[in-house]
Amino acid sequence: GVDIDGSLVVQKTTGNSITVGTTVGNGNDSHFNFQKARGGSSPAIVVDNDSLGTIDWKAYDGSAYIGSAFINAKISGTPASGDVPTKLIFGTRAAGAGSTSVRMTIQANGQVDFGGDVVATGDGTFDDIKVGEWSHADTYAGVFHKNQTDQEYMIISNDGHTQLSAT
Repeated sequence: GVDIDGSLVVQKTTGNSITVGTTVGNGNDSHFNFQKARGGSSPAIVVDNDSLGTIDWKAYDGSAYIGSAFINAKISGTPASGDVPTKLIFGTRAAGAGSTSVRMTIQANGQVDFGGDVVATGDGTFDDIKVGEWSHADTYAGVFHKNQTDQEYMIISNDGHTQLSAT
């Protein structure tokens, strides 16, 4: 293998790629490993909100490379031996936006959070589905609308009960 102490930049004017391949007679696969520890010469335990690694996409806008999208893994809670709660964060940049924004987070407990409303238009079966956070006196945890006029909806309360309505 090759050990590099510091940063590695691969740059070529005709295009780049980094390929990690495995050709072995077993089930082993290729890996990119991001490792994080606090400390200096001696590793120390990570803490809540430490970033474990980021895949960052940048595009040249004519004058500089600007952040366009990212995937980031972060510690989400208090780590202990054999227990490292981690969330995965996805971000993109909207047209005209000054920076990237978090669009979706997979929490350590598996809950998926969306940054803002999620609107999907389908083939007639799922027209105008809108899912978003909504709160009413800490009673409701989420709301599902079948159409933009909010005439059909399902509310999910904090205790897990649902309320359906079609007007």
